Amino acid sequence: GSLRLSKPPNTDMDALVTVKSVGYGGLRVARRYITRPVLADLFQMKSPVLADQEGDEVVANDRGEYQAVDPSIEYTVVDEADISGEGDEPNITYMDAGRLESMRASRMNFIKTNYRVLHPEIFTLRDSWLDPVFVKAVQDFKQTGDKEALTKALKRETATGIFSLHLFTMEFCKLLLEEVENFQASGLPLHRPNSMNRYGLILDEIGFYPLFDKLREEYIVPLSSTLYPQYGGASLDSHHAFIVQYKMAEDRKLDFHFDDAEVTINVCLGREFTGGSVWFAGLVDQPETHDESYEYGFQPGLTLLHAGHHRHGAKNILSGERFNLVVWFRSASHRAETAPPPEQEHKHDHTHTHGDEQKK
Repeated sequence: GSLRLSKPPNTDMDALVTVKSVGYGGLRVARRYITRPVLADLFQMKSPVLADQEGDEVVANDRGEYQAVDPSIEYTVVDEADISGEGDEPNITYMDAGRLESMRASRMNFIKTNYRVLHPEIFTLRDSWLDPVFVKAVQDFKQTGDKEALTKALKRETATGIFSLHLFTMEFCKLLLEEVENFQASGLPLHRPNSMNRYGLILDEIGFYPLFDKLREEYIVPLSSTLYPQYGGASLDSHHAFIVQYKMAEDRKLDFHFDDAEVTINVCLGREFTGGSVWFAGLVDQPETHDESYEYGFQPGLTLLHAGHHRHGAKNILSGERFNLVVWFRSASHRAETAPPPEQEHKHDHTHTHGDEQKK
């Protein structure tokens, strides 16, 4: 089972510390959780060794606690077995899929054991969390098969398949944002949501997987099968749901990229902010669209729906703070059908990377 910790919180022990492993990414976690047993669990190591930025080992006490951890610097953790071999080079594996999955499972178990949920009611999808116009449009489409029914809930923003809509109610957006901030305040392990955004969290890891799985099956597939058949919209079978966060002292913008998804929804949760608009420049596989220049200014409660391979970025936020819910919906069968030959294959890392295309 996972480790349940009962230390009384205090300001110093609540400070977030960044701990990175060689070859397996890192976590931001409260100082009170930085102990040898917890690091062994979260990073799937038999005997973790914690080192500071100079490479000096941070020594734990007899209880496995580190007294000298400084939240202002980043630490590296390695397994003693990896650095105790002969020779100068440590014997470290990189991005082993089995170990990455074990780390993710341990992280989720640790969170499930220690996290006190603020709004348990929002972890289950129900129609009342969704905009009634959207719900009726999808229900009418399911009953009649008439694609025109969907247009009542969607606004076509571009000829290249960008749509805006009201998907979730403002009440759901408010409660979800409160849950996100409650989790962030817990100090439990935060894994960066993807390879480009440093701040935010993966919602699937804190208990939201069933909600977005049901959303995919009951609401997104009817839309995407009609709007994005060429991108596997009818066969979406998995998702990656996460929060991204933009503020002046942290991530202010997002560079030009495309998503590791067949279909993407991007929901602005709030709060007050200026700037930070998202801009689009055509579909990866349609060069004739690459001169597109479309900019969308987010408002809380509004959702953008687009193909994952629609190239885009986010401009600098100028004030305030913006939280967005992003869900990447994927189709294994579409990927199998469109996969390049092995020698050309572009592999995505376990952090669910965005496509790495940079604007020329």
